[in-house]
Amino acid sequence: MSTRTEHPGPTDQDVVGENERTAWLVPTAVLGGLGALLLLAGGGAAAAASLSIEQRQVDTTVTDPVDTVVVDGHAAVIEVVTADVPDLRVEAVYAGIGLDRAPEPRVEDGRLSLDALPSSSWPGAGTEIDVRVTVPADDEPVDLQLSGDAGALNVEGDFGDVRLDTEAGVIEVSGSARSLWAASEVGAVDLDGVRVVEDLDVHTEVGATEVRLLGDAPRRVAVTTGAGAIEATVQDAGWWTPVVAGAEDRDPADLTAATVCAAAPEDRPCLYVSSAVGAAEVTYGGRSTTSENGAERR
Repeated sequence: MSTRTEHPGPTDQDVVGENERTAWLVPTAVLGGLGALLLLAGGGAAAAASLSIEQRQVDTTVTDPVDTVVVDGHAAVIEVVTADVPDLRVEAVYAGIGLDRAPEPRVEDGRLSLDALPSSSWPGAGTEIDVRVTVPADDEPVDLQLSGDAGALNVEGDFGDVRLDTEAGVIEVSGSARSLWAASEVGAVDLDGVRVVEDLDVHTEVGATEVRLLGDAPRRVAVTTGAGAIEATVQDAGWWTPVVAGAEDRDPADLTAATVCAAAPEDRPCLYVSSAVGAAEVTYGGRSTTSENGAERR
């Protein structure tokens, strides 16, 4: 059985004159327009709410063998540490939209990769992307490749070959590495108590640099900046110091340890410190020397 609702027809009281109808239609049209605007605004708010920043947490334990960790961040805080744990662990917190398509850690041929950068398959990424990788402290240390546009790259522990690159961020390192590259275009680099065996490269376009070396002297060291202050504390190890012509006109990252130390004697460690604009202070086992511009010479 169907139900039907009857609507009574107009009575004499319901009929309005032409002038009354016009007077009634004008405010009605205005109110209708306002209502449409409110509906649009409400729809926009609803759409904005549907695109609001979300948060997603990823916690992954990796049991496959890993010899290299690669994290490509955007505006991220990336932290990699070694610890007495049985398996490698990745903890990541993403902020953005479309987080159901956020990248997951993957392992292929011993290489663990995590891309925090937005891509065509994942359009959402906010500025709050935190990644922490805990690596087992094994006899064979893993290599690291960390990069980001901004944010921070933090490394603590014992690793193999380490490369850290950021455009406008902060790099902080403590621990040991077979070789270490730390470069920032606009930012700060702080190596607070590091042990490096082979090459140590620290390069900034603009920014402050602090380096404190521990243990035996690395084979080759280059610390350069285009504009900024350098404070380096190194071993008193009979360093060989190269003289590089036209260094102030070159990109600091081009003055690599391998390049500037190419002619170093085999039996002496090589040290090159250069600030094109700014002071460079080097402390050798408690005794410091300072150069206002250019390479520090001993």
